[in-house]
Amino acid sequence: MNKINIVYRQAIIYLLVFISHNTNIIHNAVVFLMRISIVMLDRTVPGLHDIINSLHKNFQADVHIDLQSLHFSRAYDKKRNQWDAEILLNELAPFRSPLRKTIYIFNEDMFIPGLTFVFGLTYEGICIISTKRLDPRFYGKVKDMRIAGKLFKRRLVTEIVHELGHSFKLQHCRNPKCVMNYSHSIENVDLKNPDFCKKCMNLLQHAI
Repeated sequence: MNKINIVYRQAIIYLLVFISHNTNIIHNAVVFLMRISIVMLDRTVPGLHDIINSLHKNFQADVHIDLQSLHFSRAYDKKRNQWDAEILLNELAPFRSPLRKTIYIFNEDMFIPGLTFVFGLTYEGICIISTKRLDPRFYGKVKDMRIAGKLFKRRLVTEIVHELGHSFKLQHCRNPKCVMNYSHSIENVDLKNPDFCKKCMNLLQHAI
């Protein structure tokens, strides 16, 4: 066996030993290769700093912000004055990337067949969030815009984290405080924390 082969074998052995003793480092390095893109459709939203901080905390990923225009879509339903979230996701599917999770933030009201409305929907690494019903002004006159603004930001962060959880194959959680709890009303959104419970966090870490 020549010297080059001996050195090569020793290098492989050292590498395997390093990996076996530093699995957390390797795992974190892989996680940070993942990119989360936040794409605002047609208009910006407040609370981007809060959103980025929450995504760093929960997913340990690089977060990128973008603004795009929705030039044409078949998703608008004139009779309902709402947008079909399933059609929107199908139209956005060509932009899907296996190395990136993408969240589209949409200002208009959304629904899916069989439901009156949805706050968001996820399919194959693409999430879409509707801010329409997260805005306190949707439910009537707002007395204090400062308080309403904080509430809106919290709701938006909560729903983004929720849909991203689905993108990692997490299911709805029975814990009413967990971000993965199913929200059939705005009251349920307000009841939840914008973070995962211990059980869902463990599932997420294994999924990542």
